[in-house]
Amino acid sequence: MRNYTDARIYVLDNDQYNLLLINELLKEAGFRNTQEFLKAESLLRKLGEDIPDIILSDIMMPEMNGYQLCEKVKSVKEWRNVPIIMITAADMHNSEPLRQSFEAGASDFLKKPIDEIELVMRIKNALKVEWQRQELQKALSEVKTLQGLLPICSYCKKIRDDKNYWQEIESYIASHSSAEFSHSICPDCMEKHIKPQMEELEGE
Repeated sequence: MRNYTDARIYVLDNDQYNLLLINELLKEAGFRNTQEFLKAESLLRKLGEDIPDIILSDIMMPEMNGYQLCEKVKSVKEWRNVPIIMITAADMHNSEPLRQSFEAGASDFLKKPIDEIELVMRIKNALKVEWQRQELQKALSEVKTLQGLLPICSYCKKIRDDKNYWQEIESYIASHSSAEFSHSICPDCMEKHIKPQMEELEGE
């Protein structure tokens, strides 16, 4: 698992004081790679150059609010898996900001004033989920599966590939899967081939 403190974090809030506060909390928690934005448009432009590990976004902002930003990020293939944590000063008894945040594609939700421990734990949790997704996707992309009907010669046991060439079974499986081979001898072949050879040698 990657180091959380190396995560690239984009923080968006139209209030400079809030940006400074969040940045200070992140630094105190050990995060070393943060960048602040006062406008959603600026963050989107930066996304086109460098994709962060996570985004923290205020909801209520002029021009483009947090919901709209979230929807925009999730609409772009290269950005859609970036976790977004929404931040709001709205009354938590009002569930509307929470509902709209998750409908827009947010991963989590934070209430102002921000508690440092809650901020850090929610960031780490979102990063953990996304990094595990990346690892699983990488593992799946490296796995090749054998499917369909495989024509095998009844005598030599070679396999006919999709280009109509006959290959040794080991060669075919190696080129169509991630399997590696280690040779051994099954019990039947031990009795049928190896033991008679050994007895023949012993009798000489």
